[in-house]
Amino acid sequence: MSDFLKTYITKIKGMNPKILWACAGLVFVSGICLLFYFSQSSKAENDSLMVSSNPAQAYSEKNSQTGSAENKQATEKNQQNRDQTVFFVDVKGAVQHSQVVKMKSGEIIQSALNLAGGVNADADLNQLNLAAAATPGQVIYVPKKGEKIPAQFAAPSVEENAFANTASLETSNGNTGESKIDLNQADASRLQTISGIGEKKADDIIKYRDEHGRFKKIEDLQNVSGFGEKTVEKLKDYVTVQ
Repeated sequence: MSDFLKTYITKIKGMNPKILWACAGLVFVSGICLLFYFSQSSKAENDSLMVSSNPAQAYSEKNSQTGSAENKQATEKNQQNRDQTVFFVDVKGAVQHSQVVKMKSGEIIQSALNLAGGVNADADLNQLNLAAAATPGQVIYVPKKGEKIPAQFAAPSVEENAFANTASLETSNGNTGESKIDLNQADASRLQTISGIGEKKADDIIKYRDEHGRFKKIEDLQNVSGFGEKTVEKLKDYVTVQ
């Protein structure tokens, strides 16, 4: 045996050093790989034992994940159903085609008019709130210029809605008579804070005041272009004369 070892050692000594280092490196890497493999196998076995020892927890976690996915799918489906809800409105008056059109939730009156082929050249769109949302079964009547919307088709005008919004805002803020604007003192920018009074009407009020002097009563506002009896009556809650 000793002769065999001596012969083997002699052969090894006679080998190229580079080959010896390569063999040593290969043995080292192989050892590292085997060590990693056995450590991972041991970890997997431990995890398996833990799951087996607590099957109720594993079942609960699985059901929780499944339930979350199902709830998410149900929510997305409900949202899609809401987005795809359709209804019908009746478009009449000065439009290309008086007809019933199909709409989706969230679409506005302008969309209904487009579906009816658009409006005629003599249509008076100032009487409509084109940005308002259409509602199921609604009748949208487009009047001609000089024509009023028939009572059975009438909706609150833009001006009436503006006055209502102003009244609601002042009530919520606790303002009463103290919030009224003096027609004889207010400048154009102050007058324009009153809903229903734009730049032109504000300028007309100031022009009238410069030419005719101070307003003696609120009703004098009817002498200003663009202010009718009904409009002035509504403004009494928001303006004063001092």
